[in-house]
Amino acid sequence: VVDWLRCIDMVCYIDLFFAQQIDGEVLLLITQKDLFNAGVLPLGHQKKIMMHIEKLKEKMIQKELKF
Repeated sequence: VVDWLRCIDMVCYIDLFFAQQIDGEVLLLITQKDLFNAGVLPLGHQKKIMMHIEKLKEKMIQKELKF
């Protein structure tokens, strides 16, 4: 998750994600409300993170379809 946050230019949330115990599995279950409740307050940051979570989910689905 740390590397992913770096890739999407959201390093300011590394400590927050660590404190909230957000790992790769939990990341895929996150909602925008979860982000807000965890302390990601700027709407733009919430939207950007959610957009990248959706892209990550799409990549995971594509990998599963190839097998």
